[in-house]
Amino acid sequence: SRYGSMPLGCSLDHMGPLAPTSRDCAAGLNAIAGPDSRDAYCASQPFSPIDIPATPNLSGLRIAMSEEFLLEAIDPEIKAMVESALRAFHEWGATIVPLKLGWLRDVVAISHVILPAAAASVLEPHLSRRDELGPEIRPLFEAGRLIPAVDYLQAQKLRRLYRAKAESELWKHTDLLLAPSTAITAPKIGEQTVTLASGQPVEVRAASTLLVRAFNVLGTPAHSFIGGFHSNKLPMSLQLIGPAFSEASVLATAARFEQETGHFRAKPPISA
Repeated sequence: SRYGSMPLGCSLDHMGPLAPTSRDCAAGLNAIAGPDSRDAYCASQPFSPIDIPATPNLSGLRIAMSEEFLLEAIDPEIKAMVESALRAFHEWGATIVPLKLGWLRDVVAISHVILPAAAASVLEPHLSRRDELGPEIRPLFEAGRLIPAVDYLQAQKLRRLYRAKAESELWKHTDLLLAPSTAITAPKIGEQTVTLASGQPVEVRAASTLLVRAFNVLGTPAHSFIGGFHSNKLPMSLQLIGPAFSEASVLATAARFEQETGHFRAKPPISA
């Protein structure tokens, strides 16, 4: 339920726990999930509490990966982390399924129409205080107010089509999808662009959000967790995505990874 939270995009907003481990996230989700009459968008389907086994069994589980889009224009060390995780999941009993998911780029494009327009609607009552918005947020708010209603409605129609496409071209062939959460590690405060080891410059905002936007539009469960550490000593993040109402499988699979690797116990050095 989103009751009591600050809205941003009415058809995209959702709540999720933030915790040190996947097991902790499952405990948090057990406390907040389920029908709520105070939230018109909340699913009416009853929620079954998640109970992660001591050692989750991955035998027979299908985990997909896609070189297209999800592994393009990312830090080489992050790509290597994803490939290492895929090998590990295979060793633990999962079947790796290569898929072509380049169409996720189109889903990201849809988000660039829906979210700014919805956010502008939320912020409209505060129009007189626009100067209080940060320099990075204000242009997005202004752009959202200029999106035609026709474009917004077309984006919502396309969203429904791509959700159907995900069912037929993704979830029909796999149980979960593994991908990096971000294309880079955490940027420095105020950093606008970064250069990958390949020499390719990338914009920080895009590199930080591009790989998660599509799954927000599709409305599928997605869970991020530590996949390893970069040579710059910062954590790198993996995400597991599943079809609707597959939170238990997503969290149990991530918990197995954490159990085997112990990455979540490590802490990056903190210097002034």
